Amino acid sequence: MATKQKQPGKGLIVVWFNYSILKILHRVFFNSMTTATKMVTPLKQTKTDLRSMQVVADHAQIDNTWGEYGYSGFNIMATNVKGEIAGPTGYKAQWQKTAQFPEPTLRCMMPAGQPFIPMEGVESVLHGLEKRITDTFPDAKKSGFKIEHIIRKHSHKGNTQHWVVQTNQEDTIKNSFAGKNDRIKLGFCIRNGYNTGVALGIDLFSFRLLCENGAVARGRDFEKQTIRHIGKDPKQLLKSFNEALMLAVEGWRDLLSLYGKMAVTNLNEKMAKYIYKNSIAADKYFPSYYHIERPKVKENPKEKVKELKQVPVITLDSKGRSITLWENFNDLTRPFWRAKDAHKEPDKDGEMKDVKPISFAKVAWQEKLLHDVMAHVIDNKAEFA
Repeated sequence: MATKQKQPGKGLIVVWFNYSILKILHRVFFNSMTTATKMVTPLKQTKTDLRSMQVVADHAQIDNTWGEYGYSGFNIMATNVKGEIAGPTGYKAQWQKTAQFPEPTLRCMMPAGQPFIPMEGVESVLHGLEKRITDTFPDAKKSGFKIEHIIRKHSHKGNTQHWVVQTNQEDTIKNSFAGKNDRIKLGFCIRNGYNTGVALGIDLFSFRLLCENGAVARGRDFEKQTIRHIGKDPKQLLKSFNEALMLAVEGWRDLLSLYGKMAVTNLNEKMAKYIYKNSIAADKYFPSYYHIERPKVKENPKEKVKELKQVPVITLDSKGRSITLWENFNDLTRPFWRAKDAHKEPDKDGEMKDVKPISFAKVAWQEKLLHDVMAHVIDNKAEFA
């Protein structure tokens, strides 16, 4: 929570933030002060017992771009040791008032140059999406294209959101290890974040019906790719995002092509080593046919650090040498997808223990990375011969 009070005649708001936001502000304001107003002694990162902090927001220049959703944007100003305005910090804050919460609430803080696109704006793009797709693609209309459901997943305390859009469009993976009925449903995974490292973007989504296993494949970091063409106008960014969403349908063809090639490519140890190293997944997610031999850790603490940095030896057993990349891919994505929900796992003694879910943002990131790794193997087979 935060409270604010206007300073008479100065067009500024003095804001008091509680401890939950101090970690951000402590870094922002001391780093952004001019050289003349910085403290001579370097600040050490130590624990403190500070409870509140006075910050000045520029009330003379309010950004009401997203006023329709109750948002007001303010630039945050830095002050010197005398409390005088030293200039902008390079950060901005977004406040929101709604019918449910009429008092202004601090929604987020982010770099001043980063466009703010609210979750409500992305939601507006989803309204009527089904009709826009059928109007754009005659084949989709002929096939009876439908959006079956949209699942919303929140991460980073609500500052990141994913919209998993599942459609009724299906295809079959030919030559699959599972037989002729290995069907995939296709969709999108739309994402947006407020200074969380998750950019406004469109990813591809596939849902394997045999095991009810979902997978997110890398699409477009829309904001990063488009901002240099149309500037930082958030309204224009959202409009262009709406138009680009139509083109994501064409990405399904490439995704199905990748899966088809994986289905006829046998896994070998060179591939397994590459997958293990570059997917950056915990050992527990790898199937049992991956033999992961880690170096023994010595008793000397200094040597322990050196030992842990050594690369594990990765080998495959007879089963691992007899499966395809497509089967290996599904054996990896299955535990990733399950990890988004609370579940039970055996501990080192074999007893089943409750495991907390990981954020959907982490699941999506891990699955996109795995798709990239598999695509590299397929595109560079000579490297793994």
